Amino acid sequence: MAYTNLVIFTQTINGPSFIVHGLDKGLLAAFVTSWPLMQRADLESSSSIAIHFFAILTDYLVYRSVLRSLAKALKEIKRIGLLASDCKPWETFQTSVLCRLDVKDEFDGQSESRLDPGFFGCANHNCKLRSDDIDYKLCAGCYNDMYSSSACQKDDWKNHRILCKSWQKSLREGSQLPISQHDRNFLHYIAVTDIYNNIHAIKVDIRQRYPSTAVSSLYIQVTYINTPYCVVSSVATFPWQDEDERSEIETLIHRAQIAEGRQILAQVHVRNGYSLSKQSVILRTFPLLLPLPTNWLQD
Repeated sequence: MAYTNLVIFTQTINGPSFIVHGLDKGLLAAFVTSWPLMQRADLESSSSIAIHFFAILTDYLVYRSVLRSLAKALKEIKRIGLLASDCKPWETFQTSVLCRLDVKDEFDGQSESRLDPGFFGCANHNCKLRSDDIDYKLCAGCYNDMYSSSACQKDDWKNHRILCKSWQKSLREGSQLPISQHDRNFLHYIAVTDIYNNIHAIKVDIRQRYPSTAVSSLYIQVTYINTPYCVVSSVATFPWQDEDERSEIETLIHRAQIAEGRQILAQVHVRNGYSLSKQSVILRTFPLLLPLPTNWLQD
């Protein structure tokens, strides 16, 4: 029953913020602590739930806010000596987390200012603290902004108040909150990194399936649901969500055409929650233009 509740907790409409809140409150430690008991009660059921639980958490490893909380959770689990022996999903998950934390460190190393939107620190811009080692407190109203102290939160209330009340209203109505700029910048960084790491396979795919098609007439779909993957498609098949998105994408396609093969459109899909009413994962998508080296297809 406890494991089922853990899985249900991960299936919220505003995934990242609730996952962060759960991790900061000991979600991961609760799993590791109860694993031996669950194993003795029902080995087959516990293994199935563990696989499902960590598969969901793995989808959220593209959010910097989640990685920050995971780093703290892993450190605490190690400090108190908790083990989840013979839990393969847990071992696999730890490996995935450590790989993503390396990417996070690279990303953070490029942030030159504490006000850089790529850095997730105290929401109060007057605060001097910028380390992820700080025990930040999540705003209990919106579950979005974090503060290094109650004094910082009180000082920032005049700036945070309007957004906080708006987000609280969205939560009450079961609506999704926007992805923070901090997380969006990191998502962009991860997507670009993963595309570059798979650039050889992408070139082979283009040569085989689109040998006579201009690069500006193609786009790369990057998906971080279940097993991450990259696939190349024609922009003629691009799935428009609405006219605003169509206008944005057409602008990016035009910029790619001007670049004459030195840029390609990419569409990134990430898990952003779960709709209990529709019994389906909620996706967020965002486009980006990827710079490419001259004559990269001929290399």
